[in-house]
Amino acid sequence: PETDKTYKFRVKESKNETWSEEVYFDPQKFLAQYNEVSFFPTLADNRVFVQYKNLTDVEIAIFSLDKKCVFYEKLTDFQGTRKEIDVSHLSRGVYIAKVKTPEDDLYYFRFVCEGVMQ
Repeated sequence: PETDKTYKFRVKESKNETWSEEVYFDPQKFLAQYNEVSFFPTLADNRVFVQYKNLTDVEIAIFSLDKKCVFYEKLTDFQGTRKEIDVSHLSRGVYIAKVKTPEDDLYYFRFVCEGVMQ
Protein backbone atom coordinates (compact mmCIF):
# COMPACT_ATOMS: atom_id res chain seq x y z
CA PRO A 1 0.00 0.00 0.00
CA GLU A 2 0.97 3.60 -0.46
CA THR A 3 2.18 5.15 2.79
CA ASP A 4 0.46 8.51 2.37
CA LYS A 5 -3.07 7.08 2.36
CA THR A 6 -5.33 5.59 5.02
CA TYR A 7 -7.14 2.40 4.09
CA LYS A 8 -10.38 1.01 5.45
CA PHE A 9 -11.60 -2.53 5.17
CA ARG A 10 -13.95 -5.12 6.64
CA VAL A 11 -13.28 -8.74 7.51
CA LYS A 12 -15.81 -11.49 6.84
CA GLU A 13 -15.97 -14.18 9.51
CA SER A 14 -16.16 -17.65 8.02
CA LYS A 15 -18.21 -19.16 10.88
CA ASN A 16 -21.32 -17.06 10.68
CA GLU A 17 -20.78 -15.14 7.43
CA THR A 18 -20.95 -11.75 9.16
CA TRP A 19 -18.84 -8.73 8.37
CA SER A 20 -16.78 -6.87 10.94
CA GLU A 21 -16.96 -3.17 11.70
CA GLU A 22 -14.87 -1.00 9.36
CA VAL A 23 -11.22 -1.08 10.33
CA TYR A 24 -8.81 1.70 9.39
CA PHE A 25 -5.18 1.08 8.55
CA ASP A 26 -2.71 3.96 8.48
CA PRO A 27 0.67 2.84 7.07
CA GLN A 28 2.45 5.86 8.60
CA LYS A 29 1.40 4.82 12.11
CA PHE A 30 2.35 1.23 11.38
CA LEU A 31 5.82 2.20 10.10
CA ALA A 32 6.41 4.56 13.05
CA GLN A 33 6.95 1.55 15.31
CA TYR A 34 10.12 0.76 13.36
CA ASN A 35 11.80 4.17 13.81
CA GLU A 36 13.98 2.72 16.54
CA VAL A 37 16.19 -0.31 16.19
CA SER A 38 15.10 -3.31 18.21
CA PHE A 39 17.04 -6.47 18.95
CA PHE A 40 15.51 -9.62 20.41
CA PRO A 41 15.39 -11.96 22.24
CA THR A 42 17.74 -11.10 25.08
CA LEU A 43 18.03 -14.79 25.95
CA ALA A 44 18.83 -16.65 22.73
CA ASP A 45 19.57 -20.23 21.85
CA ASN A 46 20.15 -20.31 18.10
CA ARG A 47 18.90 -17.04 16.57
CA VAL A 48 18.37 -13.36 17.25
CA PHE A 49 16.55 -10.70 15.27
CA VAL A 50 17.24 -7.07 14.36
CA GLN A 51 14.28 -4.93 13.41
CA TYR A 52 14.29 -1.44 11.88
CA LYS A 53 12.22 0.63 9.45
CA ASN A 54 14.59 -0.18 6.58
CA LEU A 55 17.55 -2.49 7.02
CA THR A 56 19.30 -1.56 3.76
CA ASP A 57 22.86 -0.38 4.55
CA VAL A 58 22.53 -1.26 8.23
CA GLU A 59 25.67 -2.74 9.81
CA ILE A 60 25.36 -5.43 12.47
CA ALA A 61 28.26 -6.64 14.61
CA ILE A 62 28.26 -9.01 17.58
CA PHE A 63 31.09 -8.98 20.10
CA SER A 64 32.04 -11.32 22.91
CA LEU A 65 32.83 -9.71 26.27
CA ASP A 66 36.54 -10.00 25.49
CA LYS A 67 35.90 -7.58 22.55
CA LYS A 68 36.30 -10.21 19.84
CA CYS A 69 34.00 -9.67 16.84
CA VAL A 70 32.15 -12.97 16.35
CA PHE A 71 29.71 -11.76 13.66
CA TYR A 72 29.62 -8.88 11.18
CA GLU A 73 27.32 -8.14 8.26
CA LYS A 74 26.46 -5.06 6.24
CA LEU A 75 23.00 -5.44 4.76
CA THR A 76 23.71 -3.79 1.42
CA ASP A 77 20.86 -5.16 -0.69
CA PHE A 78 18.56 -6.37 2.09
CA GLN A 79 14.85 -5.77 1.56
CA GLY A 80 12.72 -5.82 4.68
CA THR A 81 12.41 -4.65 8.26
CA ARG A 82 13.55 -7.76 10.17
CA LYS A 83 16.80 -9.72 9.88
CA GLU A 84 17.36 -13.12 11.47
CA ILE A 85 20.91 -13.89 12.62
CA ASP A 86 22.06 -17.42 13.31
CA VAL A 87 23.97 -17.52 16.62
CA SER A 88 23.88 -21.29 17.09
CA HIS A 89 27.68 -21.43 16.58
CA LEU A 90 28.37 -19.12 19.54
CA SER A 91 29.53 -20.42 22.88
CA ARG A 92 27.35 -19.98 25.91
CA GLY A 93 27.82 -16.47 27.31
CA VAL A 94 27.02 -12.78 27.19
CA TYR A 95 27.40 -10.84 23.94
CA ILE A 96 27.04 -7.25 22.79
CA ALA A 97 25.32 -6.46 19.50
CA LYS A 98 26.15 -3.17 17.78
CA VAL A 99 23.79 -1.87 15.09
CA LYS A 100 24.76 1.12 12.93
CA THR A 101 22.04 2.73 10.81
CA PRO A 102 22.64 4.55 7.50
CA GLU A 103 22.12 7.79 9.46
CA ASP A 104 25.20 6.81 11.57
CA ASP A 105 23.11 6.21 14.69
CA LEU A 106 24.59 3.50 16.93
CA TYR A 107 22.55 1.10 19.03
CA TYR A 108 23.97 -1.41 21.50
CA PHE A 109 22.18 -4.45 22.89
CA ARG A 110 23.26 -7.07 25.39
CA PHE A 111 22.04 -10.63 25.05
CA VAL A 112 22.79 -14.01 26.55
CA CYS A 113 23.46 -16.92 24.23
CA GLU A 114 22.60 -20.34 25.61
CA GLY A 115 24.43 -21.88 22.63
CA VAL A 116 26.84 -24.76 22.49
CA MET A 117 29.07 -25.67 25.41
CA GLN A 118 32.78 -25.39 24.63
